[in-house]
Amino acid sequence: IDNMNPRSLVTFLSRESGVPPYSIQDVKIYDKFSFIAVPFEDAERIIDAFKQGDGKRKRPLIERAKG
Repeated sequence: IDNMNPRSLVTFLSRESGVPPYSIQDVKIYDKFSFIAVPFEDAERIIDAFKQGDGKRKRPLIERAKG
């Protein structure tokens, strides 16, 4: 999503997933992707909330970071 800052990204993720904003930590925004840190259970909730997608993207909007 374009033109996000850390606060707006946390607000968006919280609103869409139901995860409380205080659980979303260590937000890093780059040109083509962002990273956040959340407890495991909250990560699962966020991933599930964005699984369906909108049909416009080839990849999911949110996915687990690769190790």
